[in-house]
Amino acid sequence: MLLYLREGDDVFTDENGIERHVNGVEFNIARSCVEEDQYELDVLSPPDGSWLIDVGAHVGGVSVSAAVTYPLLNVLALEALQENADLLQANAALNGVSDRMHVLVGALGTDEVVYGYESAVEHNFIANHGPSISWKGALATRFVPRYTIENLIWLLDADVCMVKIDCEGGEWDGFVGAERVPLIVGEWHPWHGAEGRTREDFAALLPSHDVTFDPLGLVEGPGGFTARLRLAE
Repeated sequence: MLLYLREGDDVFTDENGIERHVNGVEFNIARSCVEEDQYELDVLSPPDGSWLIDVGAHVGGVSVSAAVTYPLLNVLALEALQENADLLQANAALNGVSDRMHVLVGALGTDEVVYGYESAVEHNFIANHGPSISWKGALATRFVPRYTIENLIWLLDADVCMVKIDCEGGEWDGFVGAERVPLIVGEWHPWHGAEGRTREDFAALLPSHDVTFDPLGLVEGPGGFTARLRLAE
């Protein structure tokens, strides 16, 4: 699988021995999605014609990888920043999966995102929701359509086999309808200075699921999680 990434100050050598200058954060995100399988795509067994919803799709590390790996899987990619969505569509075309990729510009649980960071410029195209990572000093605000899991499933009107979510704080207000999803994998984020945003509070958002947390993640967050729909007794 190939991905277009933005140029940056970090250098890596590709498989042909050519040095390339890329945004290091974007490169590491793509590598964690594709090489390290951060979101457990390898264990997915999607029914033919079902959908994966990728919330916080960025430039397609999960969306494109899933579509390439599972030729009968469809993907709905939700991304807050148009610049990222454009790159994602280019990456889908580069890998021949545009026909099974629907890219939607918007955010989960909010209609306001911030981006562009004074003290962390390599994160400039990572959209944050609320005060989840406010210490980075966001320089710009953008208003986008707001969605919940329920809205996204309604748009598809089809079976959803998995939701991957990594949207920098939007997860707190977007889980309406999650009881219709058998598997949710992603990352949860604390809101700095806000009470009721602990790991236990997060698990309580998914009463229909058994939620486990990545033991390597910080107890106070952020950290990885997996939520599996509890079977009816």
